[in-house]
Amino acid sequence: MTKEEEKFIEFWSARREKKQNIKDYMSGGSMGILIGLGIIICVGSGWYQRAFMIANASLSPIVLVICLLALSVFLGYFHYQYSWDNNEKRYQQIMNKEKKRVDSDQNQLS
Repeated sequence: MTKEEEKFIEFWSARREKKQNIKDYMSGGSMGILIGLGIIICVGSGWYQRAFMIANASLSPIVLVICLLALSVFLGYFHYQYSWDNNEKRYQQIMNKEKKRVDSDQNQLS
Protein backbone atom coordinates (compact mmCIF):
# COMPACT_ATOMS: atom_id res chain seq x y z
CA MET A 1 0.00 0.00 0.00
CA THR A 2 1.38 3.41 -0.93
CA LYS A 3 1.69 6.30 1.51
CA GLU A 4 -1.05 8.18 -0.36
CA GLU A 5 -3.40 5.21 0.03
CA GLU A 6 -2.54 4.91 3.73
CA LYS A 7 -3.28 8.61 4.27
CA PHE A 8 -6.57 8.26 2.41
CA ILE A 9 -7.55 5.19 4.47
CA GLU A 10 -6.86 7.09 7.69
CA PHE A 11 -8.78 10.14 6.47
CA TRP A 12 -11.77 8.24 5.11
CA SER A 13 -12.02 5.81 8.04
CA ALA A 14 -12.52 8.78 10.35
CA ARG A 15 -14.64 10.78 7.90
CA ARG A 16 -17.13 8.12 6.90
CA GLU A 17 -18.37 7.72 10.48
CA LYS A 18 -19.14 11.41 10.98
CA LYS A 19 -22.53 12.98 10.46
CA GLN A 20 -23.14 15.34 7.57
CA ASN A 21 -23.08 19.05 8.25
CA ILE A 22 -23.92 22.13 6.23
CA LYS A 23 -20.28 22.90 5.36
CA ASP A 24 -20.09 19.68 3.35
CA TYR A 25 -22.75 20.97 0.98
CA MET A 26 -21.26 24.44 0.51
CA SER A 27 -18.69 23.55 -2.16
CA GLY A 28 -21.36 22.37 -4.58
CA GLY A 29 -23.71 25.14 -3.52
CA SER A 30 -21.16 27.79 -4.42
CA MET A 31 -20.94 26.25 -7.88
CA GLY A 32 -24.73 26.62 -8.15
CA ILE A 33 -24.51 30.24 -7.06
CA LEU A 34 -21.92 30.93 -9.77
CA ILE A 35 -24.17 29.37 -12.39
CA GLY A 36 -27.06 31.44 -11.05
CA LEU A 37 -25.01 34.62 -11.27
CA GLY A 38 -24.18 33.74 -14.86
CA ILE A 39 -27.89 33.37 -15.60
CA ILE A 40 -28.68 36.70 -13.95
CA ILE A 41 -25.91 38.42 -15.91
CA CYS A 42 -27.11 36.91 -19.18
CA VAL A 43 -30.72 37.89 -18.57
CA GLY A 44 -29.84 41.31 -17.16
CA SER A 45 -27.39 42.31 -19.87
CA GLY A 46 -29.97 41.92 -22.61
CA TRP A 47 -27.56 40.20 -25.03
CA TYR A 48 -30.37 37.92 -26.20
CA GLN A 49 -33.19 40.35 -26.85
CA ARG A 50 -36.01 37.82 -27.16
CA ALA A 51 -35.14 36.09 -23.86
CA PHE A 52 -34.81 39.49 -22.20
CA MET A 53 -38.29 40.51 -23.36
CA ILE A 54 -39.86 37.22 -22.21
CA ALA A 55 -38.08 37.43 -18.85
CA ASN A 56 -39.30 40.97 -18.28
CA ALA A 57 -42.84 40.11 -19.35
CA SER A 58 -43.47 36.97 -17.32
CA LEU A 59 -40.62 36.36 -14.87
CA SER A 60 -40.94 37.53 -11.31
CA PRO A 61 -37.61 38.34 -9.62
CA ILE A 62 -38.74 36.38 -6.56
CA VAL A 63 -39.36 33.28 -8.67
CA LEU A 64 -35.92 33.68 -10.28
CA VAL A 65 -34.22 33.93 -6.88
CA ILE A 66 -36.11 30.90 -5.57
CA CYS A 67 -35.16 28.89 -8.66
CA LEU A 68 -31.51 29.89 -8.32
CA LEU A 69 -31.50 28.94 -4.64
CA ALA A 70 -33.08 25.58 -5.52
CA LEU A 71 -30.39 25.10 -8.15
CA SER A 72 -27.68 25.86 -5.59
CA VAL A 73 -29.14 23.45 -3.04
CA PHE A 74 -29.50 20.71 -5.64
CA LEU A 75 -25.95 21.15 -6.92
CA GLY A 76 -24.61 21.21 -3.36
CA TYR A 77 -26.39 17.97 -2.52
CA PHE A 78 -25.43 16.33 -5.81
CA HIS A 79 -21.76 17.34 -5.47
CA TYR A 80 -21.64 16.07 -1.89
CA GLN A 81 -23.19 12.71 -2.78
CA TYR A 82 -20.94 12.34 -5.83
CA SER A 83 -17.81 13.07 -3.80
CA TRP A 84 -18.95 10.76 -1.01
CA ASP A 85 -19.63 7.90 -3.42
CA ASN A 86 -16.26 8.35 -5.14
CA ASN A 87 -14.39 8.37 -1.84
CA GLU A 88 -16.30 5.34 -0.59
CA LYS A 89 -15.58 3.47 -3.82
CA ARG A 90 -11.88 4.31 -3.59
CA TYR A 91 -11.85 3.19 0.05
CA GLN A 92 -13.49 -0.13 -0.83
CA GLN A 93 -11.07 -0.72 -3.71
CA ILE A 94 -8.03 -0.07 -1.53
CA MET A 95 -9.38 -2.30 1.24
CA ASN A 96 -10.14 -5.12 -1.23
CA LYS A 97 -6.68 -4.79 -2.76
CA GLU A 98 -5.09 -4.98 0.68
CA LYS A 99 -7.26 -7.97 1.64
CA LYS A 100 -6.23 -9.82 -1.52
CA ARG A 101 -2.58 -9.06 -0.79
CA VAL A 102 -2.88 -10.36 2.78
CA ASP A 103 -4.74 -13.48 1.59
CA SER A 104 -2.11 -14.23 -1.05
CA ASP A 105 0.66 -13.77 1.54
CA GLN A 106 -1.09 -16.20 3.87
CA ASN A 107 -1.55 -18.73 1.06
CA GLN A 108 2.14 -18.56 0.22
CA LEU A 109 3.06 -19.22 3.85
CA SER A 110 0.78 -22.27 4.04
